[in-house]
Amino acid sequence: GYLDFIPDDNITEDAGAKLASIEPVKKTAELLLFSSSTNTSSALIESSLVAGFLGREVRGHEIKLNADQAKAARDALAKELYSKIFDHIVYLSNNATTSESLRRNTDDPDDCPDRVVIGLLDLFGFEFYPVTSKRSNGFEQLLINYANERLQQRFVADVLARAQRELVAEGVPWTKVNYEDNSSVLRLLEGQAGLIDILNEECIRGISGSDANFVDKLLNFHKGHSQLSIPKIPIKSQNTGALGFYIHHYAGIVLYACDTSWVEINRDVLSFRLDSFLLN
Repeated sequence: GYLDFIPDDNITEDAGAKLASIEPVKKTAELLLFSSSTNTSSALIESSLVAGFLGREVRGHEIKLNADQAKAARDALAKELYSKIFDHIVYLSNNATTSESLRRNTDDPDDCPDRVVIGLLDLFGFEFYPVTSKRSNGFEQLLINYANERLQQRFVADVLARAQRELVAEGVPWTKVNYEDNSSVLRLLEGQAGLIDILNEECIRGISGSDANFVDKLLNFHKGHSQLSIPKIPIKSQNTGALGFYIHHYAGIVLYACDTSWVEINRDVLSFRLDSFLLN
């Protein structure tokens, strides 16, 4: 978040970005250098980061990235680093809680269990910004709310539906609980030719893929869908040209906007330069 990009005024075409400040890059280089086992210099890490954030090599040609694309490259690197750190923590945790490890670190090895399990339940909160807010609901809010839809379906299936079946089978007097079935919105999001499929398809089209095309395809393919609609007065993003659209979630109706490119965020592909940088 501290590392930001702005349009480069020296480039007249609708492309090209520059760092808002070099200081976050220097700090990042210092942190990566501290964790590096090689003799790489901080200045070399810094220059590799800048080159990877601001440009991309395609078939031997240098392609300059605009500010949104540079931010997407930054986020892709951050996610890759986070993923590797998380995997390493899981690896260390697993090693520390194996039966062999516990036996080595106890006075009574025979009293150790054969298997140790750590259970984690991570609950998301449904998230949306109202129309009057200065912030729009983007791809991040969609993913959070999609996770909530899945949790809601699992909760209904495992708790409410199963409990009611058991009560009926046992002949226990009860008052039927009516619950909303959210399978329709889940099919819209994750089903064949659903939102995720259409977005992924647009991502692999390369430079011809766009948010405007993604939303147009979504609205045309699912025209008349009960869980998908657009405002009576269409709202078009000034950044991507994509129309805003409503998704009718179980918890409420949310207006989504592609103000920050969903296509670029979802690509989440490290450029060859940044990938090579991590490998080295």
